[in-house]
Amino acid sequence: MTNPEPILVVDDAPDDTYFLRRTLKHAGIHNPVIGCSNGEEAVSFLESARFGGQRPGLVFLDLRMPRMDGFEFLRWLRSHAEFADLKVIVISSSPLDEDRQRAAELGCHDYVVKFPSPEAMSQLVAAALADCAT
Repeated sequence: MTNPEPILVVDDAPDDTYFLRRTLKHAGIHNPVIGCSNGEEAVSFLESARFGGQRPGLVFLDLRMPRMDGFEFLRWLRSHAEFADLKVIVISSSPLDEDRQRAAELGCHDYVVKFPSPEAMSQLVAAALADCAT
């Protein structure tokens, strides 16, 4: 049996990260969840291979964060070939079409407004992780 791929959550609000962890759990998703509080921390995490070589299978990304926001992180991620196919779901409080469009142009897999139901979360994660396996 293989270990489930970790899920990386990049969000500067600890309460939102906690809520996302709980939503994933209630959705029946038991992948390990790693939290980073901004894009710089997420870049450091990905570069350091703290997982002993196991990279995340999915990233949940907030857009509005200090130091390196979600847009900058997406730009960095897509500029590195080893992460070009990493699935990113933007989970933001912003319902703005221009934010959705910009995130899509930078390569996000999906965009949802905080916070989807456990059922919707289960479907999002299942679809994204299934895409990773193909």
